[in-house]
Amino acid sequence: MQSDFEPVQDEYSISCDPARLDLAVVHGFLSTSYWSLGLPLEVLQRAIAGSICFGLYHGDSQVGFARVVILTNRLRFLRAGDGIRTHDFQLGKLAL
Repeated sequence: MQSDFEPVQDEYSISCDPARLDLAVVHGFLSTSYWSLGLPLEVLQRAIAGSICFGLYHGDSQVGFARVVILTNRLRFLRAGDGIRTHDFQLGKLAL
């Protein structure tokens, strides 16, 4: 899903454009997290392709990531997937 709408607050922006995601940052964090330890990059790429993803950016640097999965089985159901922020970044008044 690509969107031209990117809300901005101070130096932060949120984007749904998958081309803007920094896969090295997202994979580096997720593959060392307890819930997805050792996650192969190929699996992450497939998960991103089948989800609605949000990147949180401080300027041009990606500092957060969230993934929403839409499951359809006669109903529409949204499930929050991964939600991260980089270790070395303090979000302050923003929440992910």
